[in-house]
Amino acid sequence: MSFMFYGCSALKTLDLSNFKTDNVTGMSNMFNGCNALTSLTLGSNFKTDNVTNYTYIFRDCNSLLSLDLRNADKAVDMVKTGNFAKRGMVIYLPADADVSDAVFEENFVIKPDANSTSFARTFTSGKTSTLCLPFAVNTADVTAGTFYEFKGRSDDGKTVKFGKPASGSTEADKAYIFKPSTSDKVTFTGAAIDGLPELTEGDADGLYGVYTKKKFTKAEADRDIYYGWSAGNFVSIGEGATLNPGRAYLKLSQASGAKNILNAVFDDETTGISEVNTTADDNAPAYDLMGRRVGAGYKGIVIKNGKKILK
Repeated sequence: MSFMFYGCSALKTLDLSNFKTDNVTGMSNMFNGCNALTSLTLGSNFKTDNVTNYTYIFRDCNSLLSLDLRNADKAVDMVKTGNFAKRGMVIYLPADADVSDAVFEENFVIKPDANSTSFARTFTSGKTSTLCLPFAVNTADVTAGTFYEFKGRSDDGKTVKFGKPASGSTEADKAYIFKPSTSDKVTFTGAAIDGLPELTEGDADGLYGVYTKKKFTKAEADRDIYYGWSAGNFVSIGEGATLNPGRAYLKLSQASGAKNILNAVFDDETTGISEVNTTADDNAPAYDLMGRRVGAGYKGIVIKNGKKILK
């Protein structure tokens, strides 16, 4: 089966659930170059016991949303040689698969036979981040950091409040802020799931998570009710801003009056907010808080001449 679907760059879906591969020995480059493929169904008969060559089997299949290799004994190596795994991908693997390799980081790894799902991500100690997981987590089992959930906002709208989950457990598909106590990779583990649900935004104020990469439109930016977590602050989201899978954004259903920046309080402990300048040399190059150069129409906090500027 080597090169069987090689270069099928317009192929979007492929159902091979009736393929029986018990005696197949070669799968090299089998799906290489299928870069538009979003759905690939392999089925329970897709076995690799006798496969000796699977080099680049999934190379550049970088549009795949999920991949089921739970019946493939060489599943981990197939993913590693494929050069396609990306943030937010769902990967089904055998119960004994070792997913410590970096290629699995920030992907949702499901091991149905082991009744587990895991999500690994590297944090910076003390640097809070948004986090949304499709499974519940017992907070007592997570020694590498602390979860905080949205509790509301102040009357003036300039402060949002967060507290530890009262139940001692997070909820599946609910967004949180996570404050890590380590700069190492943290692996969150919960019960096995059957794929990822499509998350919807509610009417109430709160944090809303995403499982696929989100890009905010001009219409969303113009509503002036969305905020992204950046450098310890909530910053008003501008057109074109992006959010990676497993993250979250803040929605305030009414005008906040906060002028593009919100203070966050965690169990009555306020995060430090640097002073934001409102004027600067207009001719100086501007960069967002991720260090990327932005144009004159960018909305939010930028850095000019080493100073934070509110636009």
